[in-house]
Amino acid sequence: MTASSSAAQVAEEGASSTDAATPTTGTTAPAAPAADAAGGIPTHLGAADANVNEGDFYGDGGQAVYFRSPSGNVTCSLGFSKPQVPPACQARVSVQSAGGPHCDNTGLNVYASEFVGGVARSRCVTLSTYVGDARRTNPGTPYGGRVLDYGQTISILEVTCTSTTAGITCFDGAHGFTLARDRNAIY
Repeated sequence: MTASSSAAQVAEEGASSTDAATPTTGTTAPAAPAADAAGGIPTHLGAADANVNEGDFYGDGGQAVYFRSPSGNVTCSLGFSKPQVPPACQARVSVQSAGGPHCDNTGLNVYASEFVGGVARSRCVTLSTYVGDARRTNPGTPYGGRVLDYGQTISILEVTCTSTTAGITCFDGAHGFTLARDRNAIY
């Protein structure tokens, strides 16, 4: 891990909403979706913003797309073949969202954001809810699947997610969420 990528991971882990993103040297980032001025959080995402192949992220025998933030704090699953499992992300450690439930940040009670009927909501889940077992189909891949690097955006079905130093942000049409160590926002 380079010093600049380590700094970027630290930024995602604990940056405030006013911290500037730390660019990684030696790489060219794809064009970013529209973002707010406070922390580079996208204000809208759609399928046209995707810049990775979702097929590279399938796990659990092709049941869903799994990915994790570069820090490993946030893990997500999208396009799950079981309708009772919504598109969602969870964090090992996060904060309470406005109006959302209080979770303990322990293995049995961590913060999650999910889409139900196209609307984002917060809830508490067990640490293993949205991580899959990518190791069955991709040996050596940790729980949570492949890393969605900063600047990468993935889209499957109606949900599009991007990774920034401010956290993982996902949208389903006009509704969305951002989840990180210090951020848990529902839009």
